[in-house]
Amino acid sequence: MIEVIACFALAAFCWTVIGVSVISLIVPQRLALAFGPSTGWAVHSIVTSIVFRWIEIGRLPVSLLLALSTCAALVLLRSQGPWFRPVRRFHWGASVFVLLGSVGLGAAVVPAIYPHSQGDMVALAGPIFDHSKVALVNEIAQSGLPAVNPVFGEIGQPATLSYYYLWHFSAASMALAANVSGWTADIAVSWFTAFASLTLMMGLAAWLGRSAMAAAWALVLALTASIRPFLAYIFGYIWAHDVTGWPSGFGAWMFQTTWAPQHVQSAACTIIALLILGNVRGSRGVLTSLVLALVVAAGFESSSWVGGVTFALTAVVLGPWLLVTTVPAVRLRLMAVAGVAAVLSFAMMFPFITDQVTSLSARGAGWPFEFSPAEILGESVAPESYQLFNVPAFFLLFLPVELCAIYLIGIPALAKFRRKEASSGARANGLRVLVCTVLVSLLVSAFLRSTLAPNNDLGWRGALPAIMVLVSVAAAGLASWRTLPPLSKALAVALIIPGVVQGWVQIQSNVAVPYNAAGREFLLSSEMWKAVRQNADRTERIASNPSFLAEMTPWPVNISWALLSKRRSCYAGGDLAVPFIAKPKPALVEIDRLFARVFAGHPEQGDLRDMVFKFDCRVVVVNPGDGAWSIDPFARSPLFRLVDQRENGWRIYRSDVSGPMSIPAQ
Repeated sequence: MIEVIACFALAAFCWTVIGVSVISLIVPQRLALAFGPSTGWAVHSIVTSIVFRWIEIGRLPVSLLLALSTCAALVLLRSQGPWFRPVRRFHWGASVFVLLGSVGLGAAVVPAIYPHSQGDMVALAGPIFDHSKVALVNEIAQSGLPAVNPVFGEIGQPATLSYYYLWHFSAASMALAANVSGWTADIAVSWFTAFASLTLMMGLAAWLGRSAMAAAWALVLALTASIRPFLAYIFGYIWAHDVTGWPSGFGAWMFQTTWAPQHVQSAACTIIALLILGNVRGSRGVLTSLVLALVVAAGFESSSWVGGVTFALTAVVLGPWLLVTTVPAVRLRLMAVAGVAAVLSFAMMFPFITDQVTSLSARGAGWPFEFSPAEILGESVAPESYQLFNVPAFFLLFLPVELCAIYLIGIPALAKFRRKEASSGARANGLRVLVCTVLVSLLVSAFLRSTLAPNNDLGWRGALPAIMVLVSVAAAGLASWRTLPPLSKALAVALIIPGVVQGWVQIQSNVAVPYNAAGREFLLSSEMWKAVRQNADRTERIASNPSFLAEMTPWPVNISWALLSKRRSCYAGGDLAVPFIAKPKPALVEIDRLFARVFAGHPEQGDLRDMVFKFDCRVVVVNPGDGAWSIDPFARSPLFRLVDQRENGWRIYRSDVSGPMSIPAQ
């Protein structure tokens, strides 16, 4: 745990200093601290990702770049002066509260990823499934950029990665700089993401509400979760889910940050980029364009759904509105800043975009998303009423249940703030940005669906900018608590308490994790992976049962390989295949069946040969739980030789054949 805290502290200090020093040049000082952590992460991550496409990654260059960037940022801050002496209307107490509150509540994500131990057993919370991408963090830390696909390899084909990985690159950088494992860095950077997004929401709430109390309310609202369990208890499980929507990957801030921090970081970048765009009246020309481009690129490369689809659609709506409402003298500046930023961000993202386009072509899946209204109502609703009421149910039932106080307080508060502000000025433009962000983000979630996987990642994650904005707006509305009518106070309490209770239950569920027999095997598997690393170079691919210790996670994935191996896999399993492997679905199904057959001990003719000469499996590890342990096809094959074994522990085989014609078909 000490390593996690140290890595988090390093990330939080360096990225916050870098961000505040840059963003304070183009936004009001009272917002610089709010935007600082996310901006610093974006600027440093994009710049270093470009650098490490040209030079080899390693502990020394990563640490040196981080140190130089931080020192330069401190010098820049010192030159700004007011940060180091009292300034009028700058409240240090409120700023410290924002930072400490963000650190404290942000730490709530740690138990969801940290291993829980009891004697000789280990238990993992459910969200660890989505953090199986630690394998990618380790791969980048070892091999650098462009990232090599750690999940799958095919001889004669480029091992490119069909995934947005900037967040994972930043975790790999911190792993090297802090000299910790990829798993530790993943936990620390997830904590940082929670801290950075909370700082953004709290600072934005204080700016809107003109009160430090709004920041405290933002903390409370960020803790809330879906109230569906209460409704299920009162009205029954089936009815509550059929009417208000079945549980999915959609959720409020706490849930989404725990499961998918890369999308939350992208949402923070999206909000900051849009607010910079709305503040061009006080811009500094090229500097504003450069920072805007860096933040946009970071959002896109961290999540194509949030920083790509949601940001692009919001910018398309917001741009004309800003042009129409901006005074003529500023319109040219707005178009110039936006145009230069667009060109710069596209240049930065070009290699990433190229990989994504190539991946889509290889998948043969067409467009990565489609128009498809979210399915809310279930079988309890009459079929003839479904089409009529399903779309309204998303806004009138699903969102109030999932977001509760965030949505039901945030929407009226946003309307109130928008109505009270003048038609021009920085706050008016800021509110235009927030209105557009909420509107477009919720419409994306309601009507668009990703086509690359069974899960609707676009719908689930596309709502994140709206969720974070509504937390800030609702908190700003509650800042005037003393002046609220008694009925409004009672309604607010009635909405907030159930959500906070469920949020606490969610945190507790990640702390009180049940143990099972697989936890003992997981602990022992660390020794097995040490033995594998002794027999496999970091560039070689290993094969292990994709279903090894599948009981450790809610959905079957070889979490032991992902977290502990630090080696590439030639095929890591079906649940990782969809986001990471650019192949048509029928081809993925056939590959999955091949590896399942082999590790069950019943390979078909040619399966072992394909493992070596098609999928580049140079090392194979077999466990006692595999069918191949008792019916061992590798021991009988001339393709493989045993290089290490432990009784009732593991067998490790190597294949050192040099070419496809060296042995007969197996």
